[in-house]
Amino acid sequence: METILVVDDDPAVRTGIRQLLEQGGYRVLTARDPSDALEAAEQHPGPIHLLLADVVMADMTGAALADRIHLRRPDVNVLLMSAVAPEVLITAGILTPGTRVIAKPFAAPEFRLMIRETCGQPSPFARPQRPEAVKSAAARQLVA
Repeated sequence: METILVVDDDPAVRTGIRQLLEQGGYRVLTARDPSDALEAAEQHPGPIHLLLADVVMADMTGAALADRIHLRRPDVNVLLMSAVAPEVLITAGILTPGTRVIAKPFAAPEFRLMIRETCGQPSPFARPQRPEAVKSAAARQLVA
C-alpha cells in the first residue's frame, strides 16, 4: 500500500482528496502547510511514495517543499496541484518545465489516473496491447 502525503491549506480540499485516495486503497497523511508536511515526513516511520501538494502556499511553494523533503527522502515522487495554469507558473518562475501538475478543480477519474501514473504504477485505464503484439513479443522471447 502506497503512502501519500497531501498538503493543502484548505481543509475541505484536504478532506476530499483524502477520501478519494483512501477509496483508491492508499494510506494518506495530511498536512495543512509546509511546516506540518516537513514534520509529517520526518515523523512517518515508513516510506512516503508521493508528495501531493498545492503549488501556492503561504510559507513556501509546493516545489520548494518538494526540494526540502527530497533532502531526507530522495525517492518521494511529486505531484503538484494548482488552480493556476502551469504555463503561467513556469513564466512566473514558480515552477520549472517538466514539473508534474494537475489542475484544480479536477475530476476523480483524471485525479486517480494521475496519482497512479505518478506513483509509477501501471494505469488501469491504459489500453491493453493488441493480442498480435502480445503473441509476437512472446515469440521473440522464445526465439532469443
